[in-house]
Amino acid sequence: MKKIFLPNTIKLHDTVEIGLCMAIYELCNDILFEYHTPLEFAVLLNMRDNMQKITVKPLQKLRVGYLAKAIKELITPQKTAEQWHDLFLERCGIKPNYFSRHQSDFCGETGSKDNKLFVENLQEAIREWQLRNNRHN
Repeated sequence: MKKIFLPNTIKLHDTVEIGLCMAIYELCNDILFEYHTPLEFAVLLNMRDNMQKITVKPLQKLRVGYLAKAIKELITPQKTAEQWHDLFLERCGIKPNYFSRHQSDFCGETGSKDNKLFVENLQEAIREWQLRNNRHN
Protein backbone atom coordinates (compact mmCIF):
# COMPACT_ATOMS: atom_id res chain seq x y z
CA MET A 1 0.00 0.00 0.00
CA LYS A 2 2.78 2.42 0.90
CA LYS A 3 4.34 2.39 -2.57
CA ILE A 4 0.95 2.73 -4.24
CA PHE A 5 -0.15 5.75 -2.19
CA LEU A 6 2.75 8.09 -2.96
CA PRO A 7 2.71 7.67 -6.78
CA ASN A 8 -1.04 8.33 -6.72
CA THR A 9 -0.50 11.44 -4.58
CA ILE A 10 2.32 12.63 -6.85
CA LYS A 11 -0.07 12.61 -9.81
CA LEU A 12 -2.25 15.15 -7.98
CA HIS A 13 0.36 17.66 -6.82
CA ASP A 14 4.03 18.28 -6.22
CA THR A 15 5.21 16.69 -3.00
CA VAL A 16 8.30 18.92 -3.00
CA GLU A 17 7.21 22.46 -3.84
CA ILE A 18 8.71 23.91 -7.01
CA GLY A 19 10.11 26.90 -5.10
CA LEU A 20 12.03 24.60 -2.78
CA CYS A 21 13.31 22.60 -5.76
CA MET A 22 14.65 25.79 -7.32
CA ALA A 23 16.11 27.00 -4.00
CA ILE A 24 18.33 23.93 -3.77
CA TYR A 25 18.91 23.41 -7.50
CA GLU A 26 22.32 25.12 -7.75
CA LEU A 27 23.54 23.43 -4.57
CA CYS A 28 22.72 19.92 -5.81
CA ASN A 29 22.48 19.81 -9.57
CA ASP A 30 25.52 18.33 -11.29
CA ILE A 31 27.11 18.01 -7.84
CA LEU A 32 25.05 15.40 -5.98
CA PHE A 33 23.14 14.19 -9.04
CA GLU A 34 23.80 14.03 -12.75
CA TYR A 35 23.05 17.28 -14.60
CA HIS A 36 19.38 18.22 -15.11
CA THR A 37 17.61 21.34 -16.29
CA PRO A 38 15.69 23.15 -13.52
CA LEU A 39 12.42 21.57 -14.66
CA GLU A 40 13.98 18.10 -14.84
CA PHE A 41 15.40 18.61 -11.35
CA ALA A 42 11.93 19.42 -9.98
CA VAL A 43 10.56 16.32 -11.75
CA LEU A 44 13.40 14.27 -10.22
CA LEU A 45 12.68 15.47 -6.66
CA ASN A 46 8.96 14.87 -7.13
CA MET A 47 9.59 11.46 -8.70
CA ARG A 48 7.06 12.02 -11.47
CA ASP A 49 8.42 9.07 -13.43
CA ASN A 50 7.35 5.98 -11.49
CA MET A 51 10.24 3.89 -12.80
CA GLN A 52 13.02 6.49 -12.82
CA LYS A 53 16.19 5.53 -10.99
CA ILE A 54 17.95 8.62 -9.66
CA THR A 55 21.66 8.72 -10.46
CA VAL A 56 23.73 9.88 -7.51
CA LYS A 57 27.27 10.97 -8.29
CA PRO A 58 30.10 8.95 -6.72
CA LEU A 59 30.79 9.63 -3.01
CA GLN A 60 27.63 11.76 -2.64
CA LYS A 61 25.19 9.29 -1.03
CA LEU A 62 25.70 10.72 2.45
CA ARG A 63 24.88 14.25 1.29
CA VAL A 64 21.87 12.98 -0.65
CA GLY A 65 20.71 11.28 2.56
CA TYR A 66 21.06 14.57 4.44
CA LEU A 67 19.25 16.42 1.63
CA ALA A 68 16.38 13.91 1.75
CA LYS A 69 16.12 14.31 5.53
CA ALA A 70 16.02 18.11 5.22
CA ILE A 71 13.34 18.00 2.49
CA LYS A 72 11.29 15.46 4.46
CA GLU A 73 11.04 17.94 7.34
CA LEU A 74 9.39 20.46 4.98
CA ILE A 75 6.73 18.14 3.51
CA THR A 76 3.26 17.92 4.99
CA PRO A 77 1.45 15.80 5.94
CA GLN A 78 4.06 13.78 7.81
CA LYS A 79 2.80 10.47 6.40
CA THR A 80 3.46 11.73 2.88
CA ALA A 81 6.87 13.03 3.99
CA GLU A 82 7.90 9.62 5.31
CA GLN A 83 6.71 7.88 2.16
CA TRP A 84 8.48 10.39 -0.09
CA HIS A 85 11.71 10.01 1.93
CA ASP A 86 11.72 6.21 1.77
CA LEU A 87 10.91 6.09 -1.94
CA PHE A 88 13.43 8.83 -2.80
CA LEU A 89 16.24 7.01 -0.98
CA GLU A 90 15.25 3.75 -2.65
CA ARG A 91 15.38 5.34 -6.12
CA CYS A 92 18.78 6.81 -5.25
CA GLY A 93 20.05 3.36 -4.27
CA ILE A 94 20.50 4.35 -0.62
CA LYS A 95 19.53 1.95 2.14
CA PRO A 96 17.14 3.55 4.70
CA ASN A 97 19.49 3.20 7.66
CA TYR A 98 22.62 4.37 5.77
CA PHE A 99 22.27 8.03 6.73
CA SER A 100 21.33 7.35 10.34
CA ARG A 101 24.48 5.25 10.74
CA HIS A 102 26.64 8.06 9.34
CA GLN A 103 24.77 11.11 10.66
CA SER A 104 27.71 12.08 12.87
CA ASP A 105 29.65 12.77 9.65
CA PHE A 106 27.49 15.89 9.43
CA CYS A 107 26.33 16.65 12.94
CA GLY A 108 29.25 15.58 15.10
CA GLU A 109 32.72 16.87 15.71
CA THR A 110 34.06 14.33 13.23
CA GLY A 111 32.21 15.96 10.33
CA SER A 112 34.38 17.18 7.49
CA LYS A 113 34.62 20.86 6.56
CA ASP A 114 33.03 20.08 3.19
CA ASN A 115 30.06 18.30 4.77
CA LYS A 116 29.56 21.11 7.29
CA LEU A 117 29.70 23.66 4.47
CA PHE A 118 27.13 21.65 2.50
CA VAL A 119 24.79 21.64 5.52
CA GLU A 120 25.22 25.40 6.02
CA ASN A 121 24.54 26.11 2.34
CA LEU A 122 21.50 23.83 2.30
CA GLN A 123 20.07 25.37 5.46
CA GLU A 124 20.64 28.87 4.05
CA ALA A 125 18.88 27.97 0.78
CA ILE A 126 15.93 26.58 2.74
CA ARG A 127 15.79 29.67 5.01
CA GLU A 128 15.78 31.98 1.99
CA TRP A 129 12.98 29.95 0.40
CA GLN A 130 10.98 30.07 3.64
CA LEU A 131 11.44 33.85 3.94
CA ARG A 132 10.35 34.41 0.33
CA ASN A 133 7.23 32.36 0.99
CA ASN A 134 6.52 33.47 4.56
CA ARG A 135 7.00 29.93 5.83
CA HIS A 136 8.24 29.20 9.30
CA ASN A 137 9.10 25.56 9.98
